[in-house]
Amino acid sequence: MRRWSVPVLLAGVLLLPLAWGGRGPGKPVAPAPACRRVEILAKDSPAYLEVSEAIRRELGPKFCTHETRFRREESFESLSARVAPQKPELMVLMDNEGVDFGVRFNASSKSPVPCVAIMGLNFKSLLKSNRWISGIAYESPAFSLVTQFRYVVGRPVRNVLAIYRRSLFSEMVDSAVSQLKLEGITLDAVNAEEQGSANDQVAEALRKGLARMSESPGRYDAVWVLLDSELLSQSLFTSIWIPAARKSGIPFITGSDVLVSREMEFATFAVTPNHPDLAAQAAQQVEQILQSHIKPSEIGVENVVSVNKVLNMPLAARIGLPIRPDRLGDVKRVE
Repeated sequence: MRRWSVPVLLAGVLLLPLAWGGRGPGKPVAPAPACRRVEILAKDSPAYLEVSEAIRRELGPKFCTHETRFRREESFESLSARVAPQKPELMVLMDNEGVDFGVRFNASSKSPVPCVAIMGLNFKSLLKSNRWISGIAYESPAFSLVTQFRYVVGRPVRNVLAIYRRSLFSEMVDSAVSQLKLEGITLDAVNAEEQGSANDQVAEALRKGLARMSESPGRYDAVWVLLDSELLSQSLFTSIWIPAARKSGIPFITGSDVLVSREMEFATFAVTPNHPDLAAQAAQQVEQILQSHIKPSEIGVENVVSVNKVLNMPLAARIGLPIRPDRLGDVKRVE
């Protein structure tokens, strides 16, 4: 039951005569339609909660928003028991774990709930055939990442190396190859699953792929690091990625501000989503579905519309990367 504050109740009493036209008994004015129930499944960490709060502000009083926070170790049954009583008309799903929950929740329901997915990886592939979930890709397209990087550096960018898993990222990488070719940039994309998808096979393929930098010095102008939780697992990151990046002297570029941080000393340049604008974009999809009656499958997975650019200045200096100071106006600098 909704609890009204004293000022709201008083306002209702004061406005009562107006509802009847001020002329005594008559036909009452039709009540305002109930607000639409939106459930936000937010991971219990600062970045996700920041976006959740921004979505609620964007949606305003026309929507009854409720936030359910979850942690990775929570079971589907436990989370479902907390979400179902809210009777959501739409769910905003954060991270791939939130999306996994939404898929299972709808599969077990007689009345599937439309959803908007944000802040997860590889949505364009994962949600390609899902009728009930639209979303926003968290990764900036490689075309944007590479061309933005080229704009701020003081030397040509013609060849870029990438290691990826084709089973998940084929569409993204194939699109990047085609788009970058139009800019005169060759993307050398190495499939880490070429010899198999077992952990040891992927690890060996990753090691050999990154070894191309030392085998052909000067061949690559940058390395694109895709946000793949398997290839960037803690064991592979510490044993293969970090040593390769520090030995190569080649700038690594990515879609994560964590990987470009001074503490990490790994990537040189990143293009990441602007979270307030991401929240506004998600709120727009919510309104399209609930108010304009557009199906999630008609919206699909959109690219993020607003990004932040981050440059690790000390790392750029250490690897001898020339920077164009006149082109750093909207670039956040890690000093």
